[in-house]
Amino acid sequence: DWLKKVPERPFFAYLNFQATHYPYVIPPESVPLYQPSEIDFPMTSLSYPTEKIPVMENRFYNALHAVDGAVGEVVDALVAAGVWERTVLVMVSDHGEAFYEHGVPAHGTMLFEEQIRTAALLRLPGGEARVLGEPVSVLDLVPTVAHFLELPPHGNFQGRSDILDPGYSARGRPFPFTIQGITREDALLLDDWKLLINLDRRERM
Repeated sequence: DWLKKVPERPFFAYLNFQATHYPYVIPPESVPLYQPSEIDFPMTSLSYPTEKIPVMENRFYNALHAVDGAVGEVVDALVAAGVWERTVLVMVSDHGEAFYEHGVPAHGTMLFEEQIRTAALLRLPGGEARVLGEPVSVLDLVPTVAHFLELPPHGNFQGRSDILDPGYSARGRPFPFTIQGITREDALLLDDWKLLINLDRRERM
């Protein structure tokens, strides 16, 4: 409805989908494809019976499916409004999700791959579809879009704008991570190595 009222000028829209967060609740009209997904056991955001991992994973997949459908509705609305061909679309997650791979579920507890590795989709008008296998940071997305739009870099940018260049390589590039919530943990990824330092448990890995 908002899009129908947008005049012929540049616009920016931010949509935050929360279905893929615990307890992975989907809209009432959505059909849960993955079963079983009913919660009939005690649980919290940081604890549930490990034998119920498949149920929680199914709920997560159902939530992903619901979000996929919602993003599809957005794209359809952009097409119907006649602005899709000149629209930049960025879709990204701020974190991954654990299902007891390292002893804990959810996120914000450890900086292992299942909690920090995410997928990102960047659609630029006129660009050819391709898959970038090199690691990037979510901090790179805004500088990359600004570069594509030929906007000057902002002083607050911490990421890189060259991740779409043919010669981009993450070799030798350090990627820092941090948690400052449920626990305090820092990590640094460099090539094939990762260092994790938990300040609460005084552990290094």
